[in-house]
Amino acid sequence: MQDLFSIKGKTALVTGGSRGIGEMIAAGFLANGAKVYISSRKKDACDATAKRLMEQFGGECISLPADLSNIDGIDAAVKAFGEMEDNLDILVNNAGVSWGAPLDEFPELGWDKVREQRYKKQQKLGILPQDTSLPTSYREWNKLSDEEKDEQDLLMSVFSGLVSRMDENIGRVIDQLRASNCLENTLIVYLSDNGSTETLTCPNQKNRTPQPSGPHGGASSYSFLGEGWAKVGNTPFRKYKTSSFAGGARTHAILSFPSMVQPAICTTPVHVTDLYPTFLEVAGIPYPKYSGERNTPSLDGFSLVPLMKGESLVGSDERILVAGTWQQTQSIRSGDWKLITGQRVKGKVREGKYLFNLKEDPTEMNNLAQLKPEKVRELESKYAKWLSDKRKTADRD
Repeated sequence: MQDLFSIKGKTALVTGGSRGIGEMIAAGFLANGAKVYISSRKKDACDATAKRLMEQFGGECISLPADLSNIDGIDAAVKAFGEMEDNLDILVNNAGVSWGAPLDEFPELGWDKVREQRYKKQQKLGILPQDTSLPTSYREWNKLSDEEKDEQDLLMSVFSGLVSRMDENIGRVIDQLRASNCLENTLIVYLSDNGSTETLTCPNQKNRTPQPSGPHGGASSYSFLGEGWAKVGNTPFRKYKTSSFAGGARTHAILSFPSMVQPAICTTPVHVTDLYPTFLEVAGIPYPKYSGERNTPSLDGFSLVPLMKGESLVGSDERILVAGTWQQTQSIRSGDWKLITGQRVKGKVREGKYLFNLKEDPTEMNNLAQLKPEKVRELESKYAKWLSDKRKTADRD
């Protein structure tokens, strides 16, 4: 029985292992025969703890100083570990973000803190400019009742489980591609069709048969994140799904194609209509001129292959990006300017015009519609022409 649970001869890495719980975990591994690596941002503290643990428990405890709060630090730690070991049996991720306060005054900041940390991380990675404003949050977490906090904790736990399952199974697909020697020549695109929704249940739930029921996370439930956590999911933008503000209409897009794409952050705005031309070019398939005896309509999108190669996307500065045409709340983006007409509030459309300079105001905080009516008219004219052209194409088809 003892051998069944033995960790003798195993290799372990404990992040945040120079003190506190991390140090105690590392000590337990050492005492039971494992080879242990500990990491910490402070090299002197990490070295001293490794030395002290070896003196006390014997075995091997190796200091691996690393700042795991950013991607570069993580990459450096992985590289350093890989130069010393071929495999890792145990990983304890003890390093994390926290905020200090006396125990009896410790704040329950919930989604407020998570959103703030995501916002700062986006700035640190270069996804957001340093001077980007963060829109106001939803209700403050510490003003929720205990019952509301319990429900919100459960909602995020269910969502975390979903993300974990996705992560695991996407990983299985990638592992199979790698094992089949196909990964280098496979284009993987990961994106969302819209931002998080602020509702707790499906907006079209009444059309589902049978209607979902039961507690969040149960087999018969159909729960959504709700407004508080949706605000976190859409960080740093305003609004939610079905809105033409960035929180509803702008999402991440991650492309992996090892034979072509080098790791980089691209800030060029692209559209879902760009995917089909991209797939055609990557596959080496020309877009047909005819479908039977009829001319095929021209493609709306641009191939993203130039961006994937680290080049610029020719014509992207002049292109028009449109969202939300079917929901009575439309947006059009042309260059740095974006115009929104109408917005959804609690399921109802509210009239209004919202004009933003996205270069100066990427989170759409400063409505310039009244100050720049000529720009509003210009974008309205472009939208009307775009819509007219699409209708003509539909009529021909």
